[in-house]
Amino acid sequence: MWNVDVEYMCNQHILGEHVEMHMFVGALERKKSFKGFVEKGFVEIHNIRKRHSELEIEMIKRGMNHKSPIHRMKFVRLGKVDPEKSMVDLLKRCKNCRTNFKFKSKKYKEVK
Repeated sequence: MWNVDVEYMCNQHILGEHVEMHMFVGALERKKSFKGFVEKGFVEIHNIRKRHSELEIEMIKRGMNHKSPIHRMKFVRLGKVDPEKSMVDLLKRCKNCRTNFKFKSKKYKEVK
């Protein structure tokens, strides 16, 4: 769970995080432990549905198909992801995300 602005993410990272949201829901349904993910700041259980929605909207905006909603279930308030740390990590890892970030952040600065 990156928790960064989805507009900065490349298609591959959007699709990857989308799959992870569904994996988290499946694991929650099977009552699997999230201790390691929570302790390392990789997931916010309570924001899975919100994050999935953000990813879904961006996927549709980019012309991708989305046919996998997250069904209603109760999510406990657990975990904290640091979006600034995630952004630094994402930009180090991915050339396409860096390109998106440079283009979009310049565009935003020009508009403001």
